Amino acid sequence: MNSVQLLTFLTAPIILNRYSNDFSSFHPEVIAMESLMFLSNKTVMANLVYRDFETEVADKGSSVSTRKPSAFTAQNRNGENKVIVQSATATKVQVTLSQQKHVSFLIDRADAAKSVKDLREDYLEPAMDALAQVVDTDILGLFADILAAPTEYPAFPGSSVGSYGSPLTLATIISARETLNVQQAPNENRRIVFGPQGEGELLNIAEFTAANFQPVAVAGSAAESGSVTRRYGFDFYLDQNVPLSGGGYNNLAFHKNAFGLVTRLLPELPGLMSTVVNYRGIGIRYCWVIDPEQFGLKLLFEILYGVHTYDPYLASVVEN
Repeated sequence: MNSVQLLTFLTAPIILNRYSNDFSSFHPEVIAMESLMFLSNKTVMANLVYRDFETEVADKGSSVSTRKPSAFTAQNRNGENKVIVQSATATKVQVTLSQQKHVSFLIDRADAAKSVKDLREDYLEPAMDALAQVVDTDILGLFADILAAPTEYPAFPGSSVGSYGSPLTLATIISARETLNVQQAPNENRRIVFGPQGEGELLNIAEFTAANFQPVAVAGSAAESGSVTRRYGFDFYLDQNVPLSGGGYNNLAFHKNAFGLVTRLLPELPGLMSTVVNYRGIGIRYCWVIDPEQFGLKLLFEILYGVHTYDPYLASVVEN
């Protein structure tokens, strides 16, 4: 069934005459793109880390070559006063696309007669909420690489500040700043992402509730609504998916290039009605089929990605 036939089903005269709604948003590319916009806006960590996206098609388990953020070293002029030219070629790192997440649900014909606004609020936004949570959870799970050396950095001793079971304090934040300074993380693009308990502890500190605080944000995203303030060289963000383990929460202080989200496009499914689109470096595969037994429309949204620790020296776990 093509998109015209699909619209014919969804906009049958009896439905249109009764509800007078515009169902143009059921067009596959429209739904897929709107879903991606919701997903991009609902993630926190995905908007705070290094991103790698290519339009090449891949499958779950594929290993892709990604660009590690470049780093340069200042050089002295040699005896002949010549300039030492460094290679600007980015280091390639292999990342496995180990995560293929999906959300699927059925919209019956009665619900399909709702207003476009209701359909978005009742279906698309909750579906993208679910996908955003797993993406954030997987990125935040990279804290384990900061507590113990990842394979690519066997000499990394691990890095953490604070202690499990103890509240976040100014001393903890200052210690995180000092740690990243010692580990030579760049001063810009530093963030601290904390969970709900950490937010409550920080908001009880006068410096974070002062009338003259200046919030920062990633415009139009969950990171914007989760932004608390900028203090001590960090932008602070709330993420409800901060992992609990080891007797406490594993908040993260990090530079943008410490972690990465690598995404690729899934192939369209032969023999099924599907489309693949991308937005802000995230691709989504959207499939749909009419279910005659339940007299409704089945929708499937899928994303493919991998997460990676690019440089553990640019991060520290903030325990509380």
